[in-house]
Amino acid sequence: MSRLDAASFSAFADLSDEAVPLKDGGTEQRYRLWGAHSLTEAPKSVLQRMSLACDAHVYQTAEGKVALLGGRYSAPDVTLTDDDIYSLEQVEGDSAMDGFNVLKGIFTSAAHDYQDTEVEAWENTASLAVNSEKSEEMHADMAPSHTQMRRLMKIQMGRLNRRWTGRLTTNLVGIKARFPKGDGIHTIRLQYSELGIDEPVEVLGHTIVAEKAEGGALIWKCHIDVASVDASDFDWDPDTEEGAAPPLPEGAEEDVTPNAVISQLSEVVDGTLRYLRVEIADTGRRDLEMEAQFKKDGVAGWQPMVVTGLIAESGSVLPSTDYLVRARYSGGDWDQSQTIQTSA
Repeated sequence: MSRLDAASFSAFADLSDEAVPLKDGGTEQRYRLWGAHSLTEAPKSVLQRMSLACDAHVYQTAEGKVALLGGRYSAPDVTLTDDDIYSLEQVEGDSAMDGFNVLKGIFTSAAHDYQDTEVEAWENTASLAVNSEKSEEMHADMAPSHTQMRRLMKIQMGRLNRRWTGRLTTNLVGIKARFPKGDGIHTIRLQYSELGIDEPVEVLGHTIVAEKAEGGALIWKCHIDVASVDASDFDWDPDTEEGAAPPLPEGAEEDVTPNAVISQLSEVVDGTLRYLRVEIADTGRRDLEMEAQFKKDGVAGWQPMVVTGLIAESGSVLPSTDYLVRARYSGGDWDQSQTIQTSA
């Protein structure tokens, strides 16, 4: 655990818990993943499948720890200018030969007996208007919903169809671009008048090299692989971008999320630790995920509870205090909150 950057993992967990609106009402968490893997499967392969379901990327911090980034756009906090730049080898992207304009997505759907299920394709309508269709496939078997899959497809379409990519060579000021902030994708601002560039770019790689100058002196330089980035790839409009859910198999019932029903609410005292525990009735639906919240009575702001299956537990609570607790299934409505008074 000492090799992990706990703060970055915690920040990514908070990002994943953010509520994203759904077209038909309600919300879902920004990123979730589920699935299974064989004990003989290479850990690197498992990590790749997990990362794809939440647009996560592993990197090494300046302290040598393993950390996570990605999942959303992050505005640059570093700017490289003409004073820092020796050259930029720029390659135009999104060409008719190299790019694609239709992305087909496949995820694992609980409503389809946990089989690989294709969602509505993501189309670049502007490209399709002037070019013939060229498609690619994206498999994210650990993505649990078609709406999450569609959001991932939008990000992937932009990432694999850059306007341009390039290798930037800078003086040692470029070291500032080596390590990301870790609160989203790794970006810097590039201001290079020779090519008329003044825009954020994504950093894809960074190396420091020593080159011999005339007379044999060493000059230290940074080689930075960069690419154009569009912040709107991480925006989301459920009304226009969610698309239609994959049709259910013939004879299957429409997927209606039932309301959660609290069957048990109790206070747990374990030495000096005091917390609340809530359990909901089992519907037999494996595709539903419980959510629960608590707060002090009369105080604004619900706090999340930690869920394991059909049971959720709160953080530390105070003695002789009234608390409200509520629960639901993801995408459903909150049940009527229940009140519990903790013991003295």
